[in-house]
Amino acid sequence: MKKVLIIGAGGVGHIVAHKCAKNSDVFSHIMIASRTFQKCQRIMDDINKRNESPIPLISVSPIDAGDVNALQKLIQSFQADILITCSDPYLNSPIMEACIREKIHYIDTSISEKEGEINLPPDKWYELQYTYADGFKKAGVVAGIGLGSDPGMVNIFCSYSQKYLFDQIDSIRIMDINDGDHGFRFATNFNPEVNLKEIFEDPHYWSNKKWHRIQPHSKSMVFDFPEIGKRKIYTMGHDEVHSLYRTINANHVEFLMGFSDDYIQYFKALMDIGLLSVYPVRLDDGRSVVPLKVVKAVLPDPSSLAKNYKGKVCIGCLIDGYKEGKYKKIFIYNITDHEETYKETGSQAISYTAGVPAVTSAILIAKKLWHSPGMHHAEEFNPDPFMEEIVKQGLPWKIIDKTNEHE
Repeated sequence: MKKVLIIGAGGVGHIVAHKCAKNSDVFSHIMIASRTFQKCQRIMDDINKRNESPIPLISVSPIDAGDVNALQKLIQSFQADILITCSDPYLNSPIMEACIREKIHYIDTSISEKEGEINLPPDKWYELQYTYADGFKKAGVVAGIGLGSDPGMVNIFCSYSQKYLFDQIDSIRIMDINDGDHGFRFATNFNPEVNLKEIFEDPHYWSNKKWHRIQPHSKSMVFDFPEIGKRKIYTMGHDEVHSLYRTINANHVEFLMGFSDDYIQYFKALMDIGLLSVYPVRLDDGRSVVPLKVVKAVLPDPSSLAKNYKGKVCIGCLIDGYKEGKYKKIFIYNITDHEETYKETGSQAISYTAGVPAVTSAILIAKKLWHSPGMHHAEEFNPDPFMEEIVKQGLPWKIIDKTNEHE
């Protein structure tokens, strides 16, 4: 039995806490910690209200996760075994430092970055995290980086495919389509600062053994998603591309995401007038504001979208290559329904698909099914126990043979 410390009380933190509570045979005690103590309290109350079966002990605490010493004290007082961070990615670094000092296992769902940093060259992605790799190995604990859905689950779809379905993978196209409707003309499904930033950055994709940089929304394709239908998806820069090109010997690795025409129009308008800038501007009264933070402040809280969300999310990998000398192409994917996740947890499917893989990973680390000390991308772990456990935790996956289809 392990004690798990969850940093962050947003939509993903909400899911992680709920799913940890449903695994009382693995986790004896949960602590939810955030700068916003009231959000921690609301999550704890919601878990207690929804669960009739025995659940772990639940505690809540305020924390500034950027304060390494304060976080160390919290880890010590709680006696945490595993930390899952669902907080802002620029807090990953101090959280990793605290985990190394206290020798506890670490899990995150997105790449580390510095606040306000944009358009990093490909060789700089993951650079912040890699500086902590030796520290985790020396501490004798596991650090799983990018263990959400994308990155995370999709990486493991790729390693599973490499292990069982292909002798040689030629191309990987990671695809993410949210076909849901929350009733707003424009809103983001998670932290707008993170969500919008990844959309306006110049995409990079790996092809013919080199990086290609393009303008946002300049490269697209139409794909026929199961249970959803044909949707247009756009090439974007994304975390998993920057690990998969290293770990799987594929000729082509690309990430594509779907957006409605309305969304693109709103996005372009905000971009054109400078409201997505991460750089401060000075007002007439002398104060400085960051335009993107203003947009964040006026947009709906992502957690408020869940109640009225309808529709489905499909996240998967279109992979082609060769098996026993014959060409092969498959789509390995998960479908998640917004209304079903709301009934279960009070949250929407985007948060659900990010949070469930993180909890699944924590279970595998707790059970020592993933136990190699050091820092690992999702695809560097054994995919077998994950592919089995993720189904039990609520994200079933399927494979469609598309060898004879032309996309």
